[in-house]
Amino acid sequence: RLDCLTRLERWSAAQEDADWMLEGYPGRPIYRLAVARYYAARGRSDEALTHLDVALETWADADAAYRPAQEARALRESLRGT
Repeated sequence: RLDCLTRLERWSAAQEDADWMLEGYPGRPIYRLAVARYYAARGRSDEALTHLDVALETWADADAAYRPAQEARALRESLRGT
């Protein structure tokens, strides 16, 4: 739902979803990726990178073909400009 709200630019509702995800499920990397996408869309790169780093730490041993980890790495690279 957070990704949809982000794409629709429904920022208030998206922020509520992001807060809910982080409060209720802080250890789920897939939620951290969604929150990072939201912050990136809002131009809040530092916050997005923080959540991406947490997700990628969890996925450090993930198979190279694991799509969420690939997406997190690509977003991190684009935000860092590398």
